[in-house]
Amino acid sequence: MDDDENILNLERTILEQKGFDVTTATGGAEALQLLAEHPFDLVLLDVMMPEVDGFTVCRKIKEDPRLKDIP
Repeated sequence: MDDDENILNLERTILEQKGFDVTTATGGAEALQLLAEHPFDLVLLDVMMPEVDGFTVCRKIKEDPRLKDIP
């Protein structure tokens, strides 16, 4: 999750070249919606985000029993 499209594209490119499937979100609310809909093995968060920051998203992930073990 990052609000900077350039960083998202760079991270996507690097991870896909390493063989990972990548889903991106440009905001905290979008990230939380995706997490509710799909299982993920890893979440990368930008902490300084408008609306819902990365710290809040991380806290919500850790509070959810279905998501709490995602690093």
